[in-house]
Amino acid sequence: MLLAVAFGKGLQHEIREKMALPTGHISIGYFNNNRSGVALKPMNIHTDLQQNILDINGVTAIQPVTVKAGILRTAQDFEGVLFKGVTSGYNWEQLSKFITQGQLPDYTNKISTEILMSELLAKRLGYQLGDNAQVYFLKNESRFNIRNFKITGLFNSGYQDFDKGYVFTDMRHFIKMNKWESNQTGGYEVLVRDFEAIEAVNKKVYGQIPSVLDSTPITEKYAQVFQWLLLFDVNIRGIILIMIFIASVNMVTMILVLILEKKHFIGLFKVLGADTASIRKIFIYKAVYIIGKGLLWGNLIGLVAIGVQYSFKVITLNPENYYVNVAPVKLSFLYFMGLNIGTVLLCCVTLWLPTQLISRITPAKILRMD
Repeated sequence: MLLAVAFGKGLQHEIREKMALPTGHISIGYFNNNRSGVALKPMNIHTDLQQNILDINGVTAIQPVTVKAGILRTAQDFEGVLFKGVTSGYNWEQLSKFITQGQLPDYTNKISTEILMSELLAKRLGYQLGDNAQVYFLKNESRFNIRNFKITGLFNSGYQDFDKGYVFTDMRHFIKMNKWESNQTGGYEVLVRDFEAIEAVNKKVYGQIPSVLDSTPITEKYAQVFQWLLLFDVNIRGIILIMIFIASVNMVTMILVLILEKKHFIGLFKVLGADTASIRKIFIYKAVYIIGKGLLWGNLIGLVAIGVQYSFKVITLNPENYYVNVAPVKLSFLYFMGLNIGTVLLCCVTLWLPTQLISRITPAKILRMD
C-alpha cells in the first residue's frame, strides 16, 4: 500500500509540474483559437494587475512571456520550434532541476543572445554546448528575421513534447522584431502553490483581468493528460482495498484458529466468572499485537524500498508514455499515518464478527467434548 501511494502520487506530482513548463500553471492572454501560446498581439505590462494577482492566496509568481515560432537551421538539417521569450525575473526553479550541461542564460543587462535548449533537440540538430545557432523568424510572407544565438545551457526534462518543441531566449528580441513597446508582452504565466487549488485560483485570477483577456489553467489546456492522471487515484484506491481485504481475511482466519485452539482457556475463564466481552477483548488485543508486528515490518520494507528508489532511481520508465525517465516517489506524513491507522481500524472492525464465536462456547460443551 505504501508503494502504491508513493509511486502513484509521485508520478502525478512530477507529470503535473512538467506540464507547467511550457505555459505555467495558468496562462493569461487574449481570447483566440491559438492553442500553441504564440502571441498574436501584445498586451501592456501593468504593475497594478500583476500585484493584484500576486495578492491572490495561492499564487506564488506571475511573469510576462512572449512565444514566437522559429526555425533552427544547420548546414544539414532544420527544425521548427517555439521560442519562449522570458525576462530577467523569470522563475527558473522548476527547469533548473533538469539542467544537464552549462548554465541558465543571463538576461539581466543588455539584450542577450544566450539560449537554453534541450539535449534532445541539440542532438537531433548536431549542436554542442557553446555552439552558435542560426534561427529564422517569419517577418512577412517572403522575408525572415535572422538571428544568431549562443547555446549556454542544455536540459533534459524527460517530457519529450516540451524538450523537442521549446527553446528559451531573451524576450527583448521579440519586442524588437514585432516592433512592440518596451512595456509590452505576449502574455503572462501564473504559478500556484497548491496544484489541487488551481481551479479555484484560476477563478480569482479571471476576476482580476480585463474582459478582453482570458485565463486558462493547464488542467483545461491538457485535459486529456489530467483525465489520465485521475485514473491513478482509482488504481491506488483499488490496490489499497484489495490489500486490506486480503489482510482482513488472513486476520479473520487467524482469530478463528486462535479461538478454537484456546477453547479450554475460554471455558475456564467463563467458569471463573469472566463475561464474553472481556474475553473478546483479550483476543482483539492479541490480534492488534499481530497486526502491529505486520505493520512494523511492512512499513520498514516499504520505506526502505521508497528510499532506494528516491536515491538510486532503480525503476525507469519510457518518457514517451509516462513523461518521465525515472519512476518518481512521493509520500506525505498524512498518507503514511492514514494508511497505518486505517489498516488497524478496519482489521479490528473485521475481527469483531468472528469473536462472536466466543459467546457460543460454554463450559458444559467443553467438558462434554473432553
